[in-house]
Amino acid sequence: MMAAAARSSWAAQSSAPAEATEPIVDEAVNPLRSTEVDEYIAAQAADRVEVLTQLRELFLEVLDGYEEQVAYGGPCYSRDGKIELGFGNQKRFVGVYILKKEVVDAFRDRLRDAGKGAVRFKPEAVDLDLVREMLEATVASADVAC
Repeated sequence: MMAAAARSSWAAQSSAPAEATEPIVDEAVNPLRSTEVDEYIAAQAADRVEVLTQLRELFLEVLDGYEEQVAYGGPCYSRDGKIELGFGNQKRFVGVYILKKEVVDAFRDRLRDAGKGAVRFKPEAVDLDLVREMLEATVASADVAC
């Protein structure tokens, strides 16, 4: 229910139609880069834009062949039509969402604040090296995304 409200809230602020299911892509820049994600990041508080941009660039670098889109209220990355990863700005943290349980479990001892698939970082303390390792592990994993 909250995800639907987040999508509705984002859609109301966006020029993209709420019913669009295909990501909007600026092929002149990068065929896998979504203008929806540009808009998502630009709409965040100024003190979060830099870290969200760094996360996005890291996701795009590591997730070769993944499709970028906004879904469930934030940037998501899918392979073969299934969302496997995402990130987002929350009130008190920046979240990295890894939807493969085996990957989160493999890194759990190095994570300060993690749920089933949500890894929470203080905005000023996002460990990009650790995020890179988790992204690479997700790409290599044969586990099914939850």
